[in-house]
Amino acid sequence: PPPKGGKKARSKGFVPGAAPAEEVSAPPPAEVEIECLLECSVDGVVSEDTLNQDAWVHGRTLRVGASRFLVHVNPPVIEDLRIPRRPLAGIPQRPAISLRFAEASECRWQWFRARPQAGQAPSEEQDRWERIEDGGGDAMVYTPGERDVGKQLKLECTPRRMAGPGAALEVSGDVASAVTDSEVVPGPAKSA
Repeated sequence: PPPKGGKKARSKGFVPGAAPAEEVSAPPPAEVEIECLLECSVDGVVSEDTLNQDAWVHGRTLRVGASRFLVHVNPPVIEDLRIPRRPLAGIPQRPAISLRFAEASECRWQWFRARPQAGQAPSEEQDRWERIEDGGGDAMVYTPGERDVGKQLKLECTPRRMAGPGAALEVSGDVASAVTDSEVVPGPAKSA
């Protein structure tokens, strides 16, 4: 009998009077052999004796079974991209950017201005923006003009760097973008 005021201890899953459960063993998984190779376009398959630092080179291909994966070593990454929140016409707009494995001078830049909308939201995000083709629209720094007054600005940046033997291979990362909080307003009047 249990001690006074105590309860009978039971193990989880135990049902009094039930027969012990039979052990069910699952069949062992079938062994599947998958070929895994690291390939180089010049030398073919990379030897198993090659050191990791020499084997994992940007531009090589990892083949796992029938799938192929391009090797990217330290691809360029934009950690943070910001542009001035309230742009003024005539005042250069310089982004604040934080990059890993890239330099701002090697990045690809593109500025956009909002398209005029007749009181309705655009159907797609891409329809909302017009690429700025003139006046530095493809540079890191853009100076908004009279044509931009009353429109928001957007900046897209593609991080890039040169890599590989003799830095002959361009490596690009994911595109990041930033949008102004307000429309461009007229800048200070220029004195004659």
